Amino acid sequence: MGLLTRGTLLTWEETKAQAENLRRHAIKQFIYKWPLIKDLTADNTKWGDEIECTLVKFDHERKVVNALLRAEDVLKQIEADPSLVSEAWHPEFAGYMLEGVPTDPYNGIADCAELVEEKFRTRRIEIHRLLKSDETIMTIGTFPLTGCRQFTYPPHTPDPQNSASGSIMYPDKAIFGNHPHFIGTTKGITGHRGEKPPVLVPVFRDENTPKPFRDDLSGHTPTDSDKENMKDDHIYMDGVPFGPSCCSLQMTTQCDSFAQAMHLRDQFIPLCPILLALSASTPIFRGILADCDTRWSALRQSLDDRSPEERGETTLLKGEFSVPCSRNDALDNYVTERLLSLNDIPLPYCVEAYNAFLKADVDPNFATDLAHMMIRGPLQMFDGQMDVDDKETSECFEDIHLFHWRSVRVKLPPRDGSSGWKVEFRPTEPQATDFQNAALTVFIFLMSRIIFQKTTEFAIPISKVFSNMSAANERDAARKGKFWWRASVEADSADDFVELSIDEIINGKPDSDMPGLVPLVEKYIDEQETISNEQKQKLLSYVALIRRRANGSSKTNAQWMRDFVQSHPHYRKDSIVPENVIYEMLKIVDDVNFGRKSCPDLVG
Repeated sequence: MGLLTRGTLLTWEETKAQAENLRRHAIKQFIYKWPLIKDLTADNTKWGDEIECTLVKFDHERKVVNALLRAEDVLKQIEADPSLVSEAWHPEFAGYMLEGVPTDPYNGIADCAELVEEKFRTRRIEIHRLLKSDETIMTIGTFPLTGCRQFTYPPHTPDPQNSASGSIMYPDKAIFGNHPHFIGTTKGITGHRGEKPPVLVPVFRDENTPKPFRDDLSGHTPTDSDKENMKDDHIYMDGVPFGPSCCSLQMTTQCDSFAQAMHLRDQFIPLCPILLALSASTPIFRGILADCDTRWSALRQSLDDRSPEERGETTLLKGEFSVPCSRNDALDNYVTERLLSLNDIPLPYCVEAYNAFLKADVDPNFATDLAHMMIRGPLQMFDGQMDVDDKETSECFEDIHLFHWRSVRVKLPPRDGSSGWKVEFRPTEPQATDFQNAALTVFIFLMSRIIFQKTTEFAIPISKVFSNMSAANERDAARKGKFWWRASVEADSADDFVELSIDEIINGKPDSDMPGLVPLVEKYIDEQETISNEQKQKLLSYVALIRRRANGSSKTNAQWMRDFVQSHPHYRKDSIVPENVIYEMLKIVDDVNFGRKSCPDLVG
């Protein structure tokens, strides 16, 4: 993650006052950069992954588990002695989170078989060596007790009157090192919205769940707004931290040109809900079983900075735009010319920016996309940030671009042309084991290769993409959900759309023109002449996990966690997950990862 930390962080009031000025600088900076990057070519065999990890501390005597606030300490150890690790590590939102990436990009399909799983494993082992015996590193969607009373180690109590988020549940001390980037983001979202964004996820109704279920905030001091925002039969979380403290697994591929990047961007959009459902790993929030399996809804709500005017609840103020969705949501438009008819939801954009981009000879459809991004102001600014030469820097542009957390992101080349156009696939949830993380990462990479061949077409109407993202968030979506999909995915096929199960989309539907994504990938692997049969078999083992999750013969991480809780003798079937049950669940995950225990049901 690029952390914008130039100068001293401005207050939200100061940032708001400078928002229009920064937007104008951002437009100019992109226009100066465009001629330097528009015709760049690059090696499209280069790619990489990013995984966000959670540090955890076990108290084996008391059977208690806490989120471990040692991320800053670990990074300082690495900074003092870089030889401790072979991979690259970066801070993330929470003081118990780290983001790990390969030091060098992968190169082509052979690295899928030889390096990806090994590097996931290496990252886990190297960080584990820097921790104490009762501490570990985990790859899970979110720490299940986030927001419960004193869920961190060391413990901290929220101070809502003197915090960036105003949360009664999440202390600022749990945010990474009081870093200005994360604090600024939190203040910006809360400030622009005019309140801390409420996060509500439906509770899973079990045999003894009260009717109605009312979230118990004992141990906290709810404000009047908290009481107003709470909703029967929902788990309540109050504010920004409950989204970015969740973790992601992301894959980025470099494209050979701007045109190829736009093609990959658009073809990735409809794949996002499918991979979200297959990677589901987040069924517990604040120690309560949810009636959903992913972090997506919590992310979307927690990062929704729209004002009442932008949400359409009151009359728009001068200079504001109607904004249809949260900063963290599905990508809401295609830019490929032949797909524009599938943009069936309103796309507001900044006319000033659009006209300026057109005048600078920016691709018209990309200009619309950029101008749409420009309807949002900055979340944070730093003193002196605009005292720059717009011909020489892109910092103001990135201050808007980086704070759009959509399901797919185009990464622009640097001004010096040292790398090319990149596309990042973002919705996937991290998996409990290195094998599972490798399987999902490799599958997305292989899908990018199929997309590059231009023999397939995956685009569906944008409104149906949003419908699919909601469906992917539902409980057991991988086995029971229905998703809009193309009746045929052959290139130049008619725009005909049907509802299918994940199994039909992944493994194919008999007596139809839908071959399934796995058969397409298996065919691609079989055709590769540059890799050995042994490497092909390794790739097929990853693809097999995707096949099994889709047909229901293997569980998603969320399904495994839910089944573990519901079958535990200490669980009272009332939706509340006892802390010792969470301890035992995470202990099994850790034991599996370090070879102390076997659990085929988890590994799949």
